[in-house]
Order: sequence, then C-alpha cells, then structure tokens
Amino acid sequence: MSSELAQIQQQMLNAVTGTSTAVQECLQSGPGCSSERGMDVYRNNRRVVLKSMLSSVYRMVAQIVGDDFFQALIHRYVQTLPSLSGNLHLYGGEMAAMLRAMPEADGLPYLGDVAELEWAWHECYYAADSADFDMAKLAAVAPDAFAQLRFVLSPALQLVRSDYPLYTIWQRHQPDSEVVQVDLGQGGQCVALWRPYGQVQIRPLSRGEYQLLLTLQQGASLQQAVESLDGLTDGDTEVDVQATLGWLLQQRMLVDISLAD
Repeated sequence: MSSELAQIQQQMLNAVTGTSTAVQECLQSGPGCSSERGMDVYRNNRRVVLKSMLSSVYRMVAQIVGDDFFQALIHRYVQTLPSLSGNLHLYGGEMAAMLRAMPEADGLPYLGDVAELEWAWHECYYAADSADFDMAKLAAVAPDAFAQLRFVLSPALQLVRSDYPLYTIWQRHQPDSEVVQVDLGQGGQCVALWRPYGQVQIRPLSRGEYQLLLTLQQGASLQQAVESLDGLTDGDTEVDVQATLGWLLQQRMLVDISLAD
C-alpha cells in the first residue's frame, strides 16, 4: 500500500469517526451533493451498522431496560467507543464496563453482569473451532503424573461469575420461560457457556466448579487447580473433580494436555 493511499484512508477514517472535519480532503463535491453531505452518508452508515451489531448482541439488556433507554445506551456507546478492528464481531465488548459506570443504571446493579453474559455468549459463538482431543494422550499419562497435567481448553469455553442470580435472570428472559420472578437476594451464580456441536450451551456452575475450571483455563496444573479450592470461603464449593473433568471430555472442551514443568 502506498503512503499516499494510506494517508487518504486515514483522513477518510478520521472524518467518518468525527476526529477530523477536513472532509474536503477525502471527498469532492459534485452536482447536488456537497462533500459534507456525502460524508454524512458515510457517518450515518457507520452508526447504523455499529448500533445494529450492539442490538444483535445485547438483546436481554434491551428487554430489561426498554427501547428508549437501550437506544440512548447504544448511541452513547457508538459515540464514545469507536470500532478498532475490521472484524465487526469484535465490537461491543466494553458494554458491561459502561453499564457498571453509568449512574443511570444504578437501580439495576446486575445489568453489567447480564451484559457480560451476553458478550460471553457472543464470544463463544464466534470462537475458533478446535480439533478433537486425542484420547491416546490421556491414556499414556502415568497415574502418578496425573496431578501435574495442564489442560488446554476450547477457546469457546466462557466462564462468568456474578454476585446476582445470573442464570435465573437468563432463564427469566428466554421464550416460554416458567420463571415468573427473580429474587435478587437468593445469592450469586456462576455459569459456563460452550459450543460442542455448533450450538451455544449454557449451564449453572457451583462456585467450586467455576474456580476449578477457571484455574485450569488459566494454565494451572490439575493439582494447583484443586488446591485453589481451599481458598474458597463462601458456600456451594463442593466439587466432584473427576465428574467435572469427564464433563470437559464429553462436551468436547478439552483440546490438549501437557505435563507441568
């Protein structure tokens, strides 16, 4: 790419995103259409596309807050957080942080967690496919070395922890839900999202299951992951480690293994 073309493209980007008003450097006026009017078309198209993207991801947030609040929310998001990638599916990941910082959302303290869950669903759906695990590798591990195994988990696996009943809130907003009312005082919930056969799945996790999976996902050995459970002080921490590992295998979330140094 020539430096002149790169400069023109940067000028065009700056004009579309509003960081520059020098539109005459990007477009030429023609009969019946000024350069400024032409640039407005590009700017409007950008806003429409980005807002459409946010609307497709954060449907549960929209149900909770209503259309007027949601339209104002995504307008603020587009105005303050530009897209930094040519891949549109990477846009929108800061919504949870924005909601947690918004005074207007103080009355819905769980809303940021709902947005985090919806973004996790989005990332799970668009995560790269991974190869099936070679069971022969596991069979070749000596029994006394099993505790030192490190697990490479599927990039589709997403883990979300909330101080609110997040899974119940998710259930409440599904079609034909039988959940009539959510008791926010019932305590926090953790969830796992994964995509075993091209379809995103979701299930609640105990606090212990969440801690075990999160530690394994971060690259710890099995022994280190089990030891991390000792630091839990809240309830619902009992974990059947063998059953959890079996679930990873059954749901095609285990990609590879290696021995810790």
